[in-house]
Amino acid sequence: MSIVRDVGGWLLGQVPLVGDFLADAYQDNLWADMRRRLTSQEENTFTEVTRWYPDTLALLATFQQVHE
Repeated sequence: MSIVRDVGGWLLGQVPLVGDFLADAYQDNLWADMRRRLTSQEENTFTEVTRWYPDTLALLATFQQVHE
């Protein structure tokens, strides 16, 4: 889901004039869905990790850290 969010947001951002607005709405919608699926511990870990990594890598790192 994170890969779809990253790639889809980038593709929508390429549309002239309204691409940035479409990409923001698209990414916000998918982020809200991802947030619903994460536990509070996973969400906290993701928030910390996403400062350094793109969302896709941050989710992978989150699941590695939480389940250890």
